[in-house]
Amino acid sequence: VPAHDGGKSLAALAAEMNAKSEAISVFNDFMSAALKAKTIDTDDPEEAGAQFIGLIKSRAFWPYILNGGTVGDDEMEHIVQSSVETFLSRFATKQKK
Repeated sequence: VPAHDGGKSLAALAAEMNAKSEAISVFNDFMSAALKAKTIDTDDPEEAGAQFIGLIKSRAFWPYILNGGTVGDDEMEHIVQSSVETFLSRFATKQKK
């Protein structure tokens, strides 16, 4: 299959999309397992997962797509840690005292 203007063949693009789909599926399974283990509290684990990914994308993806550049390792670590803390403050199962 010939490459389109971006230089990748349709087969390569399809493989990338499949890999992303599989990664999302694994992440959704992880969120469902967290719900089942009662470590998160939500009615919709897929939505909770999408919100978590959105926290990361809003700081590590979109600003760099729109403004150029890349995220450094230290900054990415900070973004992920902050996103985890925000996610858990909303979705972590509250411990009963």
